[in-house]
Amino acid sequence: MKRSVARVLKITGFGLACVLAGAYLGINHAYDQVAATLPEVIKAAGCITPD
Repeated sequence: MKRSVARVLKITGFGLACVLAGAYLGINHAYDQVAATLPEVIKAAGCITPD
């Protein structure tokens, strides 16, 4: 029984680590996309005067 619990906890921990790594990478990718397009969006909205 102890081995079974340990195995389940090990697999669950690995799955949680994969989910957290995926979330981290996804958030970084989304941030890069926003940072790249934000100046153009601000200019198109007319919030600043073009130079």
